[in-house]
Amino acid sequence: MKRAVVVFETSALWWILQTQRVEKLHDILSNYQIEHPDSKILVLSEKQNDADELVANLLSNKYPAIAIHGGKDQMDRKYAIKEFASMDSGINILIATSIAARGLDVRNLGLVINFDPPNHMEDYVHRVGRTGRAGAKGNAITFVSSSQPKEVFNLVKALKLSHSDIDPKLEEIANKFVTKVKAGKEKISSGFGGKGLDNLQEVRDNKLKLEKQRFGDQQPQRQQEETETKKSNDEPVPDIALPEFNIIEGNTPETSGPDKCKFYCRIVINDLPQKVRWNIVQRESLSKIIDESRTSITTRGQYYPPGLKPLSNDQERNGSLAKLYLLVEGLTLQSVTEAITLIKKKMLESLDILNQRENLQPTGRYVV
Repeated sequence: MKRAVVVFETSALWWILQTQRVEKLHDILSNYQIEHPDSKILVLSEKQNDADELVANLLSNKYPAIAIHGGKDQMDRKYAIKEFASMDSGINILIATSIAARGLDVRNLGLVINFDPPNHMEDYVHRVGRTGRAGAKGNAITFVSSSQPKEVFNLVKALKLSHSDIDPKLEEIANKFVTKVKAGKEKISSGFGGKGLDNLQEVRDNKLKLEKQRFGDQQPQRQQEETETKKSNDEPVPDIALPEFNIIEGNTPETSGPDKCKFYCRIVINDLPQKVRWNIVQRESLSKIIDESRTSITTRGQYYPPGLKPLSNDQERNGSLAKLYLLVEGLTLQSVTEAITLIKKKMLESLDILNQRENLQPTGRYVV
């Protein structure tokens, strides 16, 4: 696989800050807009709340700005990008989370500011790649603190791969981090291992266990005890099928743009009970999962009542005509895996609550 590197048309500057990032942002915006009044500026934050707070702060200080992130609906995001891309809108500053800015290709985008440092090298390459396109000169500025040694290490690595100059202070922080890694005091996360893969294996193990329970190869102890005390009840135990959680490497057909996500998963929620669907797709729930996993999660397709389904296989595969589903997209396998784990947890919690409210059999099983 070809390793991604930072484009040479982009120059990178760094500010090692402990506090007063907002004040520094004001200074940079003011000076840059004086020299480049028509240039577009992208500011990247880690969390959705931070993006909204930055927009409010900039607007109150007479800097026209707009935000996009996974917590906003698709129409709002499209409108924001259209306004930002327009040379006549008067809005030259876009605040965005990393995943929301993927594929963004706006003419005259001359400056990218990483208000929060990216947490892995691929994300840094993706962020900086928003500027310096088509041979044009671009600039990238990253705010980072000495209390973020792992982020500094990843960024120094990216700069070395792009043959860029490295600030001695950054290299010193990165070298200290490497020393701690060798001593076993710190760990380097590649973005493709660690907790995410552990969670994925847990999902697989649970799936196998539940399949065995369904087909009679294994019976939980609680079910055995309850069966002995309720032999007179011959009613079948209700089975609620969970959707598939298959992660696919590659670009999603639903997503367009030059920088599509590296991994995705379609989770069909159409056939889940209505209250469960609602608990999963409500904005507050999805926003929390998006923030924690650093993924993009959107609701796609349309709802089909019980007994109805798309008329053909083509419709089943078509994003707009398929059964209602969640599209989870991420730059790394770990991020998509974490999102799936959180969604599945929310799904099971909602099903448990539904079972209690409707007085279903306590031995009801979830069939994966």
